[in-house]
Amino acid sequence: MTAAVGIVDLAFAAPSGRLATAEVEAVWQSGSAKRSGVRERAVLDPDADVITLAAEAARRLAPLPSNIGAIFFGTQSSPDLSRSAAAVLADMLGIAPAVFATDVRFSGKSGTAALAMAIAWVRAGFSEYALAVGADALCLRAAPGDPLEMTAGAGAACVLVGNANIAARFEALASTASDAADGFRLEGDPYVRSGGAGFASSGIGDLRHMVGAWKLLLARLGDDAVFAAVAAQQPDGRLTGRLARAAGIDAELFAGGSVAPMLGDLGAASPLAALLRQMEERQPGDRVGLLSYGFGAGSDALSFIVERPVEAGSLHQAIERRRPVDYATAVRWEGRYRRHAHPLSVFE
Repeated sequence: MTAAVGIVDLAFAAPSGRLATAEVEAVWQSGSAKRSGVRERAVLDPDADVITLAAEAARRLAPLPSNIGAIFFGTQSSPDLSRSAAAVLADMLGIAPAVFATDVRFSGKSGTAALAMAIAWVRAGFSEYALAVGADALCLRAAPGDPLEMTAGAGAACVLVGNANIAARFEALASTASDAADGFRLEGDPYVRSGGAGFASSGIGDLRHMVGAWKLLLARLGDDAVFAAVAAQQPDGRLTGRLARAAGIDAELFAGGSVAPMLGDLGAASPLAALLRQMEERQPGDRVGLLSYGFGAGSDALSFIVERPVEAGSLHQAIERRRPVDYATAVRWEGRYRRHAHPLSVFE
């Protein structure tokens, strides 16, 4: 019999800056702020990136074991193209060099992919603990005037996976993937591009893959599987409603995990932040689902059985610790209007 493996603890971090979607709408004279379902989104500090956000979240895991054997860092917005964000994080947390560290990239589902790898690592017996990270700063990848600029936030979620003192026992996993260009960022392109309105309206990308992964998960669990809550990817405030209708899931199961209206699209951190919020209100024996989506495209569906509630204080603090900033400040902090790296003058 395979030993139990699951989530030991979760923690979250996000910048304090907040940009109201209505302000972006006023600048660009677009009418999509209300339709997005996002009131405001997180603004990345000028001296921050996904690694510093992940370090902040990881330090809120109490206590952080010294014998973490692996770090799987899921992100699509790492500051480095080749240097490992996971290795930098390991050094920042003081657990290098005797650790397996690797980055995981699959757009929005990078975080759940990292979590699945951490579960497999511990389940295989390589170490007692592994750290899964989902972190993104999508605000850096949103072109000025693009609809993504209204919703693209920043945040990091860290999940400690282990085989002892488990808060949520891993039960099952199902995934889907196919080639669907509903979103992409090419080499040298600083901004994410949309595949067009047809993908969004048809659901060929998100709904097709998420519903497919969910149905595969239900088939593996059996007809008697009953969920107390579901945490899902939230690129905006509308996807969970669309998903509920398409997959036949009770919309109330998503209600407790809402994060996008207050923080925006957190990318790889989005479903993990929703899971943290859902876990806080659960009772032992409850089944909780986790459903992610990454454009490109793919979805992961996982199920867990709650052993004990998890405090979501780090998430509540991140939501409540807000500092309104205007549009000009946001684009300056996030560096989305590119300047010359070394401006010349007559004095040089």
